[in-house]
Amino acid sequence: MKQVIKNILPKISVSDEENNKIKKIISEINKKLKANLSKYNANFFVGGSVGKGTNLPGTHDIDIFIRFKENGDLSDNLEKVLKVFDNVVRLKGSRDYYKIEYEGYEIEFIPVLYCKTVSSAKNITDHSPFHVNWSKRKSKLNDDVKLAKLFFNSNGLYGAESWIGGLSGHAIEILTKHYGGFEKLLKNISEWGEEVIIDTENLYKSQLDIKYELNKSKLNKLILIDPIDKERNAAAALSEDKYNLVKKISAEFLKKPTKKYFEIKTVDVDILKKRSGKNKLFYYELEPEGDKQDVAGSKMLTRIKKIVKVVKENEFEILDHGLYWNKKDKGLIWLIVTDKDLEKKKILTGPPTYGNTHDIKSFKSKHRKVWREGYNYYTEVKRKYTKITTLMKKIDELI
Repeated sequence: MKQVIKNILPKISVSDEENNKIKKIISEINKKLKANLSKYNANFFVGGSVGKGTNLPGTHDIDIFIRFKENGDLSDNLEKVLKVFDNVVRLKGSRDYYKIEYEGYEIEFIPVLYCKTVSSAKNITDHSPFHVNWSKRKSKLNDDVKLAKLFFNSNGLYGAESWIGGLSGHAIEILTKHYGGFEKLLKNISEWGEEVIIDTENLYKSQLDIKYELNKSKLNKLILIDPIDKERNAAAALSEDKYNLVKKISAEFLKKPTKKYFEIKTVDVDILKKRSGKNKLFYYELEPEGDKQDVAGSKMLTRIKKIVKVVKENEFEILDHGLYWNKKDKGLIWLIVTDKDLEKKKILTGPPTYGNTHDIKSFKSKHRKVWREGYNYYTEVKRKYTKITTLMKKIDELI
């Protein structure tokens, strides 16, 4: 494992040239905003992975928090601060924020209230500078965080967007620093049980208190208490499928560590054709809908979920399905189904023999031939679809 990691380290190291360019961009933007920041009693704070020092090479986005010392309509005030730029795009959020393109980098400006304590925050985004400061206090493990981010990203586990259902960069950082490094992180993940509770700053007295006090909507397989906000589960976005997958992938890597676990996987039609072999492949290339990536991705995910539901209801065997989107081009959703026709008729299980009399009479009245077997009534019904190709031709009408 140590040799594999040694070979990967150059991939996570940001070059001096790239670091210098990032510093130059930040300095130039700060200078351009200086007069307006003073006018609106605000200051400039670099956040995100760049601010924490956990950015991977080639990551061309920078988060800049504009901290206003006085409350008010911070989004509108930020718009005025950014008047020095021509290409400003306003985006919807818990507070509206802004984006510009600058020398090949995507710069996001997020308005926050300057807070001396977490408890004085008025919005979730006001916590962000506290996250950066927490991260900087534990910066010795930044390379391990980068390794973890690359590992999870390469295996489709990185991203708190609803259509991904993975771990955010913030959650990955908390986990890595909690366990004390990348190798220890994977070892512990591989040993996770049905659920895990982690409170790295011991903000609660016990795990029982966490389950009792934390909002029920924030409970899932992994409860990861945010180190600066005890009411937040930093892993709330992690789906059950991805929870199981992160355990599986971690265990597989520990058993047989290879560089492939750090290589970004892409999916295209040719790859899917090879993967499907002699089975039936159905795929759709989808244009992203909506202005926000999360909305666009969610619509793609909803579509494949609906297709899977209909196919399962009609009792066809699904071997694989999924969604791939690089957030730039068209999205790709797919379904691989066993190439086997179903029997024209199937056995339908009815009510139990000891069940409600009305239900039994109703079942018998709907079906010509009904028989008893064990503790249930049964009948034979004709399938609507015996060929998967016939079903898929009508899928748009059925979902």
